[in-house]
Amino acid sequence: ITSIFIIFACYLTARMSLRRQNSLVYSIICAHERTKLDSLTGLYNHATFYDTLSARIQEYHLSPQPFSLIIMDIDDFKQVNDQNGHDAGDEIILELVKCINNNLGENEIAYRYGGEEFTIITDRVPEGDVALAESIRLCFEEAARKIGNNTNATVSVGIARYNAERFGAQREFFAAADEALYSAKRSGKNHSLVWHEGISSFQL
Repeated sequence: ITSIFIIFACYLTARMSLRRQNSLVYSIICAHERTKLDSLTGLYNHATFYDTLSARIQEYHLSPQPFSLIIMDIDDFKQVNDQNGHDAGDEIILELVKCINNNLGENEIAYRYGGEEFTIITDRVPEGDVALAESIRLCFEEAARKIGNNTNATVSVGIARYNAERFGAQREFFAAADEALYSAKRSGKNHSLVWHEGISSFQL
């Protein structure tokens, strides 16, 4: 009887210890996942974006699967903050995040690149990339107007499709989408441009 009791006690102790270990491991995993997220928007952050982009490029070289990068930036965001305060600025950012999330496909993920700038990696055909960008842009324009701030916020969008022959590294690929974005801003803001050799060409 004593032996049975000792064995049972050891079993209970081992089981409790395993539960504590599992709980600790789960807590560590959760804490690690939280470091990947932006605290305001709940989207994945700048570092996670670059990790994902690097992985996608490596996968492409092993098994070419076309993909694109969309970068969007809220126009004149400093003016929004200056005129309405940072709380209003946060509200504007969250409205854009809602529009992004409501338009993403099942396997698409958005990232907060920094401040008022966001990125999306897509597996769509080129026309689908444009449709996604425009759907988000129009959604945000309408949502921002309904908030009632003094400044009606809009967003400009740059799009680039990955080409292994043209882009030797992720930095060059990102720079192409970024170039399209800032061409959209220079040419009037609140529209989408697709990058091509030379500079953005496809204005909507």
